[in-house]
Amino acid sequence: MKSASPIACLLLVLASCGDDEPEVTPTPGPIVFDDVTAASGVEFAHFNAIRNSVLPEDMGSGAAWGDVDGDGLEDLYLVNYAGPLLASFEELQGRPGNALFRNQGDGTFENITEAAGLSRSARDAAALLADLDNDGDPDLVVTGLDGCALFRNDGGTFTDVTKGSGVDGIKGMALGPALGDYDLDGDLDLYVPCYVTFPTEKARDRRMVGGRPEPWTTPASYPAQPNALLRNEGGLKFSDQTAPAGVVNGQGRSMQAVFVDLDGDRYPDLFVGNDQSADILFHNQGDGTFTDVSMQSRLWDPRASMGVAVGDIDGDGDVDLHLTHFVQEPPALMRNDSRRPGSDRPGRLLFQDVADESGLLRAWYRSLVGWATALQDLDNDGDIDIIAFHGSTIEDELTQEVFTDPKLLPQRPMLLTNDGTGKFTDVRAGAGPFFEEQIVARGGAFADFDQDGRVDAVVNVHNGRARLLRNVSPGDASWMRVRLVGQQSNRDGVGAVVEVDLGDRVLHRQVICGSSYLAGDSLTLSFGLGDATPKRLLVTWPVSGKTQVVSQPPTGKTITVTEPR
Repeated sequence: MKSASPIACLLLVLASCGDDEPEVTPTPGPIVFDDVTAASGVEFAHFNAIRNSVLPEDMGSGAAWGDVDGDGLEDLYLVNYAGPLLASFEELQGRPGNALFRNQGDGTFENITEAAGLSRSARDAAALLADLDNDGDPDLVVTGLDGCALFRNDGGTFTDVTKGSGVDGIKGMALGPALGDYDLDGDLDLYVPCYVTFPTEKARDRRMVGGRPEPWTTPASYPAQPNALLRNEGGLKFSDQTAPAGVVNGQGRSMQAVFVDLDGDRYPDLFVGNDQSADILFHNQGDGTFTDVSMQSRLWDPRASMGVAVGDIDGDGDVDLHLTHFVQEPPALMRNDSRRPGSDRPGRLLFQDVADESGLLRAWYRSLVGWATALQDLDNDGDIDIIAFHGSTIEDELTQEVFTDPKLLPQRPMLLTNDGTGKFTDVRAGAGPFFEEQIVARGGAFADFDQDGRVDAVVNVHNGRARLLRNVSPGDASWMRVRLVGQQSNRDGVGAVVEVDLGDRVLHRQVICGSSYLAGDSLTLSFGLGDATPKRLLVTWPVSGKTQVVSQPPTGKTITVTEPR
């Protein structure tokens, strides 16, 4: 994320007027979402205060899905930057904080934050729900302005075990974390991107510009903080392996990280999206260390990366990346050509930005600032679609309100359907009233919370109410959901490769924990099958590398696959 002076921002806004929406009339598409926030009982207001026009306040917060009580339903944890940066600790404690909503199975949610032992009011950013101690229930990692917190799940209630866990050693402005078993020892390790060191006390005495305190919202004005890799030693204890593993990324101003195996060797590689410095790809060497291959892989990209989504956009079995960027920086769609026939560098990680030729840029306009995003099959036709949420970091300079209650400019989300070959079409028209709205979106996460086979979404809105979007896309396409239970591998099967053999093609997914922006998606994979009948379901487990086969798997339900001991 970048920013600019008030005058520059005004000129930018004026320059953008008239080109925000291309003069096209998209054909109504097959993907439809209903905003079910009010009916669901998910009542959550982010920040809910007057901005001080300081950088940390504008980064936003995210969300995480996970079955916290073992009833088979996806529960929702929403993260809050609970109050102004310049507010006192006492004032912050009196404000609403993060919230846990229990899925009641009928489309509604119950706020169980206090009962679950998760009452917390802090300046928080992101969360992940995953089983860190392999005891059968998801634990909770929270990041924020003052580092990280760790909560152990004791069967539906949580205990703060941050102190002495090793997670408490992270003191920076922690943003979008990732979980993955980078050393393949059977438990999940934690990578935490950190952003900048912001001079909070000095911000109280900013000079006056134009009748109000000078906005301090430009990341380049502040030094980057180093990231952290914490190795899981068991028992919710972690050791700092950042330097030995070679993944400090101290100049990054990092915003979101993802553990994902990009070359098919089972060892998860590490992609880090950076702001005002180039993105970094660390290739896992399989010996506890990583090598920076950003330049040779073509993922060295100086655009400001916020959101990161992973998925196989063209059905070739390789994992591709979608990256959201800042104003006047087009989003990237990085096709993985590492194993593509005819590659001039076979056996090496190699990517090509195909955002233009794929049709993605036809739905983009230059004032957009992108955040949460996903590569998911949203219409259940068997290929990966794109959804992305936007919201400016530029203030509305054209109102008098900017002097007393400065607001950020809202923007429309993006929704594109895939034709099966990696070519995308804008289908916001007819996708529901929400996709006509403009909001200041930040973090967002994805899960089939009602278990109807369609992937739903939640998006956290900066200084607004979170929105729960139910996928009600038309049609009767077949589907299946796959939940993994690891025995040698980590309990959630993070890092496993799941394939569905349809006879004439194979659908590929990896179980990923931590992507989008400041968010954790469901760890249960959703497959749209179109009108095909699956022949086999194949699960390749990360630790052993063995492939488990389920012949003629049933459709229209959730399949649980347990790794053999």
